[in-house]
Amino acid sequence: MNFMELEIAGISLLLLIPGIVECAKNFGVQGKASLALSIGLGFFFVALARTISSGLVPVEWLAWIEVVVVGLAGSMAASGYYDLVRRTGLLRD
Repeated sequence: MNFMELEIAGISLLLLIPGIVECAKNFGVQGKASLALSIGLGFFFVALARTISSGLVPVEWLAWIEVVVVGLAGSMAASGYYDLVRRTGLLRD
């Protein structure tokens, strides 16, 4: 499995996981808790992508998994990434 395969429903996990962690930070998750969250999410989503690509997930579940992942990506685009980009200086207020 290479980095290009780290996606679910066309959503890159390398972008989804930091977006979720950034959003959690806005809710007060800090320090080691945010590190633990990123490790847990990384393990979960990479394992899920691997089981999907190996054909181990029932076909009936795939549409629901895609709905959840695309929904998460959309919500992160609307929340976490705005703050992340603003803090990096790429976006000026």
